[in-house]
Amino acid sequence: MNYKKMLMISLLAGMTAAAGAAEKAWNFDSINEVFGYVDEGENITCADGNLAFTLKWVRSWFRLNFGETVLDAKQYHLLKFRFYSPVSGRITLFYSSPDKEMANMDRQIDVAEGWNEYEVDLKTMTFGGEVHSQKGKDKNYKRWGGELEQISGMRIDAWFPKGTTVKFDYIKLSDGKEEGADSKKDKK
Repeated sequence: MNYKKMLMISLLAGMTAAAGAAEKAWNFDSINEVFGYVDEGENITCADGNLAFTLKWVRSWFRLNFGETVLDAKQYHLLKFRFYSPVSGRITLFYSSPDKEMANMDRQIDVAEGWNEYEVDLKTMTFGGEVHSQKGKDKNYKRWGGELEQISGMRIDAWFPKGTTVKFDYIKLSDGKEEGADSKKDKK
């Protein structure tokens, strides 16, 4: 029995940073902003600037499509996202670096019901849960970007009751110097 709904997409698609701004944004205008598929998700849509899916289990995850982009973790450290859920839950995240290392943030992001905006300064967080390591290598996962201080991917895990439909309006990584004036109005 197939337990995953696969949405295959172009591996080369990605969003470009806004001109002159130190920002990388995924506005979910296209499913190409998701790398591969939404694991343990169903009823997956990407329309009207929203990525929406229903959890088939208590956790569903996806990776943002970075394409060939590698970000300087010291510059791109402020995470902003707008998110909807009909119930409270949590988000966890992982970064991956160009050397194919992957680590998760030690703290979860608690989210409230309804449409809400969240901001997390990732340079103040620790990343201690190494996921995929190269055997025999002792890596430093205590900071955003690890030893290389570079980010080449990000995985977002949504933890909610089975059957919950969640929506992401946007996800942004920036230097925090410019306030986002383009946030979208509440959607019904």
